[in-house]
Amino acid sequence: MIPPVLTDLCAYLDSCTGPVNLDRLQHLLEAQPITRDDLAEFCQFGTTTYCRNIVARSDWYEMLCICWRAGHKSYIHDHHGSSCAFKVIAGTATEIICTPTGRTRADQPLVRPVNVTRYPAGAVCGSASFHIHEVVNESARGEDLITLHIYSPPLAMRIYAYDDESAPSHSTPQREAVEALA
Repeated sequence: MIPPVLTDLCAYLDSCTGPVNLDRLQHLLEAQPITRDDLAEFCQFGTTTYCRNIVARSDWYEMLCICWRAGHKSYIHDHHGSSCAFKVIAGTATEIICTPTGRTRADQPLVRPVNVTRYPAGAVCGSASFHIHEVVNESARGEDLITLHIYSPPLAMRIYAYDDESAPSHSTPQREAVEALA
C-alpha cells in the first residue's frame, strides 16, 4: 500500500504519459515531507548488500525505497535511459561521481572517481541518464541509510568498474546480487 504522504505524488506519476524530466523529479522529491516512519513498510534491509524495495511502478516511473546498512554500496552505474532523483530519508549518502578512463577489463568499462558529495537526511540528488556514479553508506557508527528513488522511465543501468589505479579506498569488487523485495 502506498504511504499516505506519497498518495498525491504517485497519483501524479501514474497520470504521466511519458518520461518525467530530471528537474521535475527533483522538485517533486524536495516537496515531499517523507520520514522513515512513512516508509516503515518498505524498510527491508539486505544482509550483504543494499536492498531495493518497490513502492510503486508504472510504464513511466519506478519508485524504490533503498535500504543500506553501514558499508553497503551500489554498483558503479549509469541509468542507461532513465533519469533518477533520490531523497535521503535517514542517514548520510555518499555519492562518488566517475568518468570513463577509456579502458576496459573483461569487456567492462573502467572509470575513475572525480568528485565526492555527501548528502544528509532531507537532501535530494539528481542523476541524468549518462551520469556515472556509486552511492555508499560510509557510516562509521553503523547508522542505516534509507533513500527514496524515482526513476523515469523505470530503472535501467549499465555497470562499470574502477580502474585499479584510481579506486577509492572503500572500493572492493561487489559480486553479490542486489537483494530486492517487491
